[in-house]
Amino acid sequence: MKCNFAYMEKESLRNIKQQFFVYRNGIVADKLRESGDTHKIIFGLNLPQITDIAKKQTPSASLAQSLWDNSSTRESHIIATMLYPVNEFTKDIAHKWISEVPTVEIADILCHRLLKYLDFAEDIIYKYADSETPMMQYISLRLANNIIAINRCNDINRIKSIAEAGITSSDNTIRNLAANIIDSIG
Repeated sequence: MKCNFAYMEKESLRNIKQQFFVYRNGIVADKLRESGDTHKIIFGLNLPQITDIAKKQTPSASLAQSLWDNSSTRESHIIATMLYPVNEFTKDIAHKWISEVPTVEIADILCHRLLKYLDFAEDIIYKYADSETPMMQYISLRLANNIIAINRCNDINRIKSIAEAGITSSDNTIRNLAANIIDSIG
């Protein structure tokens, strides 16, 4: 049985990679590189294409982790966020993935597709709100924005104070996101 599961996962990975090649778009890939995407391999797929590929797969923690671990490929990072079952995504895994996020795009998708559904989403926000690392601060604010949008925020005043602190950031992206959160809270 274990051998059969390993074979099925390997086939799923192979199928996903084949689909990446089918949909590859050099023009989009070049634009992503020009805009600063740091992934070594960029197929140039858009989010709806990646979502369609993910819908054809059975969600699996091990498959998602294998894709996430393929950190050189942009599309592998994105699809991993769609295939990891929320109920199996632990705090330890969340912290590991957050520490490995390479780009704002991946941060946005991770927060939107996975982190916002976690029971401990607010704990993640609070943990990274005061981080020295701009990407961690960004993830904290992006996740705050996402849980506000789906009415899963338990302490709106605390989130507002985190956003107010973000307004003072030297990073434009963090400042803009913090301002958007404050505007949405009112």
